[in-house]
Amino acid sequence: NRANGRLRAAFHNGTTWVAHAVDNNAQVGRWTSIALDASNRPYIAYWDKTNQALKVAYRTASNTWTLAVVDNTAEVGMHTSTVVNAFGAHIAYFDRRNGNLKYALALYNGTTWSTSRVTVDTENVVGLYPSIKLNSLGQPCISYLDFSNGDLKLAEFDGVSWNISRVDTDGDVGYY
Repeated sequence: NRANGRLRAAFHNGTTWVAHAVDNNAQVGRWTSIALDASNRPYIAYWDKTNQALKVAYRTASNTWTLAVVDNTAEVGMHTSTVVNAFGAHIAYFDRRNGNLKYALALYNGTTWSTSRVTVDTENVVGLYPSIKLNSLGQPCISYLDFSNGDLKLAEFDGVSWNISRVDTDGDVGYY
């Protein structure tokens, strides 16, 4: 909600659209991305501008929202991209303060949250406009902009480490 900075979500109930609040704190909900779990319940990753943090929301079986701070290391959580599997929400995002690509995993088990995060690429200013998918083994693959060089890069996790390659270096590419 641009007027008051709150994060809202809308669902079609079979007849009409119903909108409701997800996070009522001021200045949240920018750079959102949403993905559904196997039960068609949404995980929403978003930037909390007030606290300069990456947050995630999950709609529980009782149709309430539960929220967690995933990364609050200052000026993180912009340009999110999210995909979900049985292990939780895999989130790619930008760390503006350090100019890095970061990755997080967040899971709500019905009672508590578990979160982990790692810096994926630190070469110059990288990580804007990420897009995340999971490969056939369930490992994250992230395409993103290397802003310093104007290149499109790809980071692939092999289960042990991140392998980074330049996908396109012809001109100023990799935006959006």
